[in-house]
Amino acid sequence: MAAIDAALAAIDSLKRGEKVNYTYIAVEYSVARLTLLKRHRGVQRSNAERIIKCRNLNISQELALIEYIKALYKRRLPPTRQIVRNFALEIAKKEVGKC
Repeated sequence: MAAIDAALAAIDSLKRGEKVNYTYIAVEYSVARLTLLKRHRGVQRSNAERIIKCRNLNISQELALIEYIKALYKRRLPPTRQIVRNFALEIAKKEVGKC
């Protein structure tokens, strides 16, 4: 368990109505106070959660895209960024790009 997750668990284990001392818990678990505060209030997500939310293709769609790229390379037609983007758009049925 990551330190930030342990700190969040400690906050969740506090009794109802008990005041949260973010500074004390942050020092105790060696995490940044502001990060702990934002994560607890739901303002900031972990990187893993952010990546999942931003994912445009699921695993099987990604594998199909990789196979398509490999097939193009075998035919000595290295795909351009636009070709890959167009194929990903066709697979995902939605706009793909950066989050």
